[in-house]
Amino acid sequence: MYLMPHKLTRQHERGAVSRHLHSCWNRFVDGIFNLIQDEGTKGYAMRAVISLVTLSVSGCLFWGAHICMRSLHVQFWLGGLPQLTLAVSMLALGFGWVLSIHLRVLVYVRNAQHKERQKTGKDHKPRRCSSSRLLRTALAFTCVPSIVAIWLGCRTVLAGLSVSESLTKKCGQSGTSFELEETHKKLQAFYVECRKNVPAMRSRPVDQCPDFKKAFPPPAPFVRYIEAMERGLDCTGICRFTAQPLFSNSSAVSSRPQIRQRCSSELASIVANAALLSGIPAAILGVIIFLVATALYMFDEL
Repeated sequence: MYLMPHKLTRQHERGAVSRHLHSCWNRFVDGIFNLIQDEGTKGYAMRAVISLVTLSVSGCLFWGAHICMRSLHVQFWLGGLPQLTLAVSMLALGFGWVLSIHLRVLVYVRNAQHKERQKTGKDHKPRRCSSSRLLRTALAFTCVPSIVAIWLGCRTVLAGLSVSESLTKKCGQSGTSFELEETHKKLQAFYVECRKNVPAMRSRPVDQCPDFKKAFPPPAPFVRYIEAMERGLDCTGICRFTAQPLFSNSSAVSSRPQIRQRCSSELASIVANAALLSGIPAAILGVIIFLVATALYMFDEL
């Protein structure tokens, strides 16, 4: 097919720009390799920064996993999203460690080749530790968990902040907070009636009232969760600031009331912190591994 001269010129210009960018990229990656293997202050600082970032992100991931696995409230409000995010991030971290080992091997081989050229004075053909095609395929697969980690990390942060804002500003208006608030109102009405009929219940929690199980038959998940909130977070109510304690020992309530934080405020803080602690390190780790894998994939001397 005949091409007009101006079209050939444009194609030639595009090819020249592409080759120039590729050459600049190779020089950039080669400069990073040289900086990493530098024995001076710059090389030491570069290796220290890489190690510090890797250890910090890894520590945040493991700490986030510890919190999310042990916290009933994170699982109740965010489900298995933080755990899935952390699992994919740890998978990406495993690929990252493999990449770091390969980088060390590659740097070692490059140093050995450089010393051999200096010793013999001959330009030997570079020896490769593994098939370039196989290695690039592995790098392409490495990008998959890193991209998924980025997406899940961002989604976890957005979900956690959304739940936190809903608990703070829109508590009791809809969804789970509405169901919890309605259940709390029923519990409070039942408790008021129970204390009126049984004077001894004035210093006892609501679950010791007669007919409690009849009024709230098991499993009653919202009732159990309200109990876990009051006893675990030392808070009262769901959305109201002046709610009466229901499950904690209230023997001193009648003589000198104790002001406690509403549970939705405590929950908002817990959910937001868990989402940030699991989502942000996951996204950062995914970005780092994706950039490293892409840089190695496009490097000609791989």
